[in-house]
Order: sequence, then structure tokens, then C-alpha cells
Amino acid sequence: MHIVDVIDRLLEEPKVLASAKVVFAQGNQTADQRCEWPVLVDGVLADCYIACTAYPLEDELRFTITLNYQNKNIWRVDYEPSHRTEYNGFRKGHPLSGRRISGPHYHSWSDNRSEVTTRKIPDVLPWLRELPDNLRTWENTFRWFLGQTNIKQPSEIPALPTRRTLL
Repeated sequence: MHIVDVIDRLLEEPKVLASAKVVFAQGNQTADQRCEWPVLVDGVLADCYIACTAYPLEDELRFTITLNYQNKNIWRVDYEPSHRTEYNGFRKGHPLSGRRISGPHYHSWSDNRSEVTTRKIPDVLPWLRELPDNLRTWENTFRWFLGQTNIKQPSEIPALPTRRTLL
């Protein structure tokens, strides 16, 4: 089966988070905190997990939420400050071609599935869109992300780390 079909089916399936208690810990760099939640499909680990990275030392709210399959992003939210800008590439006929996006944005599977080769998920999801205006908090954005990726809402969403929790 083509990897695109596998991921399409994975995203269609109802999913749940495997762990009720998740804690942020030191991330890849000294200024970030990271956590991961395994994802279950029909009660079985699906080689899939959500990863969240927070940047508590930054002046503005900043975090990333990814859904990963086989350790590759297949869906991502980048909650970035408004001064950070990314650009979509240029491809004739692509509806997102050439668009400039500042601040919070997302990279959906549906926008990026055409980038997958026969067996390889790309290292980067190049196509992005602005995050809806009503998503301006960690919890709202996380819950929206779960809805977009067909993952059941947990009873509790852990708080993002703050400067105070790091001191």
C-alpha cells in the first residue's frame, strides 16, 4: 500500500492519546521544553505520536504541535510570534503558491500529501496556512489540532511550561 494511503487511513481512524499524564521536559535545546504522547488506534500503538515543543523563555507565546508517523511530521501547528514569517514555495496551479504567512500557522496533511514520494514522507511540510484567528491560546490550539487529526479530546491538557517553572 502506498504511504499516502496509509496516512490517509490513519488520519480517518478515530484515535486516542495513550497517556493521561504528560510532562514537559528538557527539549533539544536549552531554551525549549518538549513532551510526547503516544497515539492509539483501536487500543494499539500506531507508530504515531504527538510531540509538543514550548519556548517558555520567549517574550511572546510560542509552541509547536506535531502529529508524527514513523518519526516524520504529517500534521503540524507552529504557533509563532507575528514578526516571524514563512513563505510557501512557487508551484504553478497550487492554491497556496507564493503566499507569505506571518505568525501562527499550520501545515496540514491535505495540503502536503502531494509532496510524498512512493515510499517517503518529506522531511519538511512545505505548504502552510494561517491559523484561524480564534485560536490564540495553547489549550484552544491544542484542542483544535486534535479535532483536525481525529484524536479524542483528553479530559485534561497539561499547562505549557513558563519562565517561573524553569527557575
